Amino acid sequence: DHCEEYKRVNRNWAEWVFRFNEIDMPYDAIANASKSADIAIVSVGRCSGEADDLKNEEGFYKLHAQEYTLIRNVAKNFKHTVLVLNTCGPLDLRAIEDCNIDSILYASMGGEQFGNSVVDIISGKVSPSGRLTTTWAKKYEDYPTTKGIDTMLVPYNEGIYVGYRYFDTFNVEPMYPFGHGLSYTT
Repeated sequence: DHCEEYKRVNRNWAEWVFRFNEIDMPYDAIANASKSADIAIVSVGRCSGEADDLKNEEGFYKLHAQEYTLIRNVAKNFKHTVLVLNTCGPLDLRAIEDCNIDSILYASMGGEQFGNSVVDIISGKVSPSGRLTTTWAKKYEDYPTTKGIDTMLVPYNEGIYVGYRYFDTFNVEPMYPFGHGLSYTT
């Protein structure tokens, strides 16, 4: 009964992303902003919670069409574009491979100092040593746990082949491997 009650109580929270999808920014506004700045920062966020964040759908693992359009238009107009991912896990970023993104900052679980931390990193005040602690797959199906992930009882049946061990052992090429990333430097 607990699982059903959890779904009922948390339904609105789990679908918050659909309530805040008014992210259309007119192309003219982006083009005008690029006249007074060389660098643009685009932030994409997700909520997370007990498998509701892992659906292979837009607004969850995949980018919304509006998010893709915003990122593409910003990257097209600005000399430099930084993408900040405020997510608790990987996203499918294949859609933006054709965009001219200079850097991606995976800023996860920042807490009350999230904004200050991101500013310190982007401004160069601190170097986070930017290494990924997880492997990001090229596609959803590359994760061995995606079968049955849409239930409250996730079948963890990968044994010792967790994370990068799975990708290395079964020769699955990831988008970003464990340890990927660069430090911010001068």
